[in-house]
Amino acid sequence: MYVLLTGRLVFRGNNLNAILLKNRNCEFDYPEKYWSKISAEAKDLVSKLLTRDPRFRLTAQQAL
Repeated sequence: MYVLLTGRLVFRGNNLNAILLKNRNCEFDYPEKYWSKISAEAKDLVSKLLTRDPRFRLTAQQAL
């Protein structure tokens, strides 16, 4: 969803280890340059899909 909305990868870094660390810790942001025209509802959905703890993450059915 993040990539579809912005055309950018969710987890970025200078090397593979940095990217994997951000992925494991679920560290992402919404750069204004790419997200300024995207609705708050879409940001909320992305946040709920990228929740680290699977117990609290939306399922595909819930996202629909």
